[in-house]
Amino acid sequence: MNALALHPTERTAECETVPMPNPRYIKCLVQVEAITLNLVNSLYIRYLLANLKRTIRSDLGCEVALLGKDTLASSNL
Repeated sequence: MNALALHPTERTAECETVPMPNPRYIKCLVQVEAITLNLVNSLYIRYLLANLKRTIRSDLGCEVALLGKDTLASSNL
């Protein structure tokens, strides 16, 4: 299953199709919270505590999972 990755930059967020991340390897969202909220206004942080998985949910209802420090992946975007 593929996902859409968002790469936040100084003023934009670039998109790329990537393999869907395994929740066991998803890092903490705290590192990109400020960048994400400033650059991708439609996204807001929502912590999912089940299975220690961290996700973000956009106002469009799609789940977004963190791939790395500056990369987010979404299954529905």
